[in-house]
Amino acid sequence: MSLFEDQNFRWRETYFVLFPRKHRPDHQETDQLIYHLSQSCSLSEIRLDEQGRLESVSVLSATDHAAMDICFLAGVDVQDQVTEFLGELAPAALSTDDQEKLDLLRECDARFEVFHFERIQEGEEFLDPSTLFNILDQLATAVAGVAIDPQAATFVG
Repeated sequence: MSLFEDQNFRWRETYFVLFPRKHRPDHQETDQLIYHLSQSCSLSEIRLDEQGRLESVSVLSATDHAAMDICFLAGVDVQDQVTEFLGELAPAALSTDDQEKLDLLRECDARFEVFHFERIQEGEEFLDPSTLFNILDQLATAVAGVAIDPQAATFVG
């Protein structure tokens, strides 16, 4: 079940980890990625394709009052979005690190969509984005990709 269907969570924002499809984790790399994600979070709804590559997973971080649905996507939609991002990111205003990310972005034809949710509960608990940024970093590292906030058209991390 997607977190969109769970009354205990409210969607906050969506992030992308874009990468060249050739870097999509194989079965063994997916096992390692899932293991690393599960060290700080609870995982559910893990779906793999027939080759054992990650299709989707739900991640819950009780300490951050947050959860994420992560889904894999590749193809024309991703390539169209990369073209759009390239037009929105001004190369002259980028740092050297961001310029390297921009160069990598040109090679991307796949992505993990990371839907970020806040747990709805009483009290003064606040959504902490720490786990979100940690997961974006782990995913980007695993696929030699870049994390993007599509709403702001900026790199994350």
